[in-house]
Order: sequence, then C-alpha cells, then structure tokens
Amino acid sequence: MYFPMYEALGPCGILLCCNERPNLQPPPHVWTRQYQAAILELDSEKLLLEISAAETVIQQRRAELIKESSASTDELEAIERALRALSQLPEIRQKLIQQR
Repeated sequence: MYFPMYEALGPCGILLCCNERPNLQPPPHVWTRQYQAAILELDSEKLLLEISAAETVIQQRRAELIKESSASTDELEAIERALRALSQLPEIRQKLIQQR
C-alpha cells in the first residue's frame, strides 16, 4: 500500500509526518503513534522516556524495512526525518523554555 507523505510542523516547530490527504490516516505502524506521543509530550520529566520509546520502535521498524526487498522508500525517509527530529527535540524544548 502506498502512502504519500509530507512534513507538517507540529508543536515547537517539530516536523510531523502526515498523509498528504487530511481525511486519510498515516500508516498504522506503531512507530508513528510513538513518535507523535514524544513530539506532543509537554512534561519535561516524561519527554526523555517518550523519546527513548519512540527511538526504539522507529529503529525496529527501520530494521524491518531494510530487510524487505520491496520496502517503502517514503517510509524510510519519514523514519530518518523522525529520528533527526527526536534527536533535536530536547534542545528545541530547552530553547523555547528559555525564551519564555
């Protein structure tokens, strides 16, 4: 199944992966839900746990896709963007807190 993806800005300017048609949902992979949970986490104490959980399921999905010969390059690209965003999330949140 093909899911065209694009990037949308979520809270704090973090990129969220979304389906290009608003009435359709992103692929039902656990990693997308876990990624969104991390991006939307407002509690600083829970943030690192959410990031860690998201990175774990994203890496697992990435490994699955790499093993598949017919892997979706769109999903692999979305995974790479998600991992970059997660790695920058604590720093971005800190800057936003300092600006208040």
